[in-house]
Amino acid sequence: MVACSALVGLGFGMPTVVYNSEKLPMPIKVLIHMGIGCIIYTVVAYAVGWFGASATLGQGLIIAAIQLAVAFIIWFCFMRYYLRENKHFPMLTKIKTGFTVV
Repeated sequence: MVACSALVGLGFGMPTVVYNSEKLPMPIKVLIHMGIGCIIYTVVAYAVGWFGASATLGQGLIIAAIQLAVAFIIWFCFMRYYLRENKHFPMLTKIKTGFTVV
């Protein structure tokens, strides 16, 4: 169970490097990050039994839709937090990263 939780954490954490790219637009970055994370989570959740083996196809789709909605809500909250932090402390961002985020 712990290894699967770590795998899910890596599945959502590792793709965040895509946000360092200046070439990709933000919607594509989000799609890559959340797509990889949600796919890994769904595969692990079914393999371990977090969704339940007795779930019907309809129930599985509803569970997956709820999982996607929760993942995007959490992502959106973090995005708003960091945008607000950058707005209030732009010099801190410049000191940490060496450039100012617009």
